[in-house]
Amino acid sequence: MASLSESSFGKRLDNAQALATHLQSFTNYAELNAELSIANLNAKVQELLTNNSQVATKSQSYSMSVDAKQKIFLKEPNSIAKIVTPIIANVRSIYGKNATETENIGSLVTKIRGIKVARSSTSETTENVSQSERSYGTMLQTFSDLITTLTTFGANYTPTNAECSVIKLTQKRDLATQINTKSIQDFGALKIARESRTNKYELLSQICQRYKETVKAQYGMQSVEYKLVKGLKI
Repeated sequence: MASLSESSFGKRLDNAQALATHLQSFTNYAELNAELSIANLNAKVQELLTNNSQVATKSQSYSMSVDAKQKIFLKEPNSIAKIVTPIIANVRSIYGKNATETENIGSLVTKIRGIKVARSSTSETTENVSQSERSYGTMLQTFSDLITTLTTFGANYTPTNAECSVIKLTQKRDLATQINTKSIQDFGALKIARESRTNKYELLSQICQRYKETVKAQYGMQSVEYKLVKGLKI
């Protein structure tokens, strides 16, 4: 099977269009049946043009959801990975460095800081994405545990930074959950669209070979018509 890069898909579709154009220009080209008609080839080309557009749209959607996920989990000034620093500072200031409350929150902060999340991209494999999802999922669960623990402190936990309040942290957790879920859904939609496209291109390749055989049978192996189409890789 040909390479599955975006440029390869584009080149193969260009060649299929070229094949259809050549068939239309051949004198007395005989369509053996409806499946091997020029109209059917043109229809398959149009279908794949639409499919390519759908893949591009889903790829863009996944890329944007990944970017949003990385921002709220890792990159923004008040991301989950960064907000834990002022949180632990607040707890230390309230309870003291050696307090049980500080140790409990410190343990959760250390766990969050220690979670390694690989950078996601639209070209990743399912295995890599699954590993990334598990890492984000672990961070989200640990962050939720941290919020639950802070809640048990009641009125004693009154941070001066509003972003560290239980209310704000809960809102951040809920938003991160929504963003993470959308990223997973977008990857699933992209994977399905890509696999559908790959299958359609494989079928296109098979039927285009039959078109070439039809040309060879009708005009001869040494004919100009056959030489025009035989080298088109689809």
